[in-house]
Parts: sequence; C-alpha cells; structure tokens
Amino acid sequence: MPGKIGLLTGGGEAPGLNASIKTAVRRAEEEGRRVVGIRRGRAG
Repeated sequence: MPGKIGLLTGGGEAPGLNASIKTAVRRAEEEGRRVVGIRRGRAG
C-alpha cells in the first residue's frame, strides 16, 4: 500500500509518546509508505 503519511502530535510531554511514534513509523515503513515530518503543524 504505497503512499505518504505525516504524524502530528499535540507537542506536550506524554508518557509513551516517543514509543508510539516509533512504532507508527516502523509499521508505515514496513508497508512501503513514506513518512514525513510536519514542522509547526499546530500552526494550521
């Protein structure tokens, strides 16, 4: 399932957030998706 995804978070500290992001990125890459970062995504 090719494609590109972006993962956006709220920014604050939350237990387990880094592990969740890491898992999501690894899974997406296993499926052949390209993962991109979104700078200042909270700005709209």
